[in-house]
Amino acid sequence: GLAQQIVARPFGASERTFVAPYRMKTTFEAGRIKLTGNPLDLAIQGKAFFEVKTPQGIRYTRNGMFSLDNHRRLVTNLGYPVMGNTGEIKIPPGKMEINSQGEIKVDDKPVAGIKLMEFQDDEMPQKFSEGLYVSDKGTLSKNSVVQPGHIEESNVNAIRSEEHTSELQS
Repeated sequence: GLAQQIVARPFGASERTFVAPYRMKTTFEAGRIKLTGNPLDLAIQGKAFFEVKTPQGIRYTRNGMFSLDNHRRLVTNLGYPVMGNTGEIKIPPGKMEINSQGEIKVDDKPVAGIKLMEFQDDEMPQKFSEGLYVSDKGTLSKNSVVQPGHIEESNVNAIRSEEHTSELQS
């Protein structure tokens, strides 16, 4: 009866199988660009990163979901100031426009330029935390452009990740 069910072996294989990751690798390939309509959202076309200021120092991101904080600073979704060519970016009230070179104008007057940094393929930044990267090897980007009102989606392909997991189980 009940005693036999408690001590009985469970149905199925007596062996346990564990899956190890195929490989852990950061890929810097661009994701798809998605229209948001928010003029503060910026997607990068090219290999550049936005430079942001954190309590731990300068970090880099491709996540361009930006907003204004209470001091009218341009900040990331984590509240870190986005850096311009001359420091933190503060945007005064008025009609704002960001062009493809990352120049910010308010009422047709230039107020700041978004700092875009690039890295050599063999010196890409290292993962830090919160989707940020760290490096001291960056140079100002000359070829990348920004798309206001857009964001870059993740470059991770969930189906491809599943394929690698399936290969391990075979």
